Amino acid sequence: MTELEQIRGIYEAYQETLKQVIRDAKPFAGFMGIGSGPKDDPCHKKFLQDLEAAVRGFLEQGIGEEAAAACAGYILGAQAAVGEDSMSYWTMLAAHGRAEPLLPLLSKESAARLALQYERDVPRRARMPMQEKLLETLRELGGAAAPRRKRFLFF
Repeated sequence: MTELEQIRGIYEAYQETLKQVIRDAKPFAGFMGIGSGPKDDPCHKKFLQDLEAAVRGFLEQGIGEEAAAACAGYILGAQAAVGEDSMSYWTMLAAHGRAEPLLPLLSKESAARLALQYERDVPRRARMPMQEKLLETLRELGGAAAPRRKRFLFF
């Protein structure tokens, strides 16, 4: 099993577990903060721990540049496939930090391509400090300068 297949397996297992949790949830579970609902299930934390362990294992085994680029690309783009209205979107967005150790292994071309993809897949309004840091790192590794922001008057 390749590294990318392992990463995909972790994501698919998380999605299946989350679907089951949602199916088993009681009506109005967690509604208005009363009780706990699917968003409080431990499957979210387990997903992040499994992903972190997998990436750590890849680094210990000596992952290649192509495999690192494929895994980082999958981790950084998976939330785009599920959409913002999915319960797993924000957890997948939080998982982006788990790809950070893979970034120094990328070639200049892979980093530049991934930076462009990341800008498309993660809207500015959804970027938290970790996403901004990852995008900056990808731009630096890819040799691209940050685009100038559009200004309104003097601000």
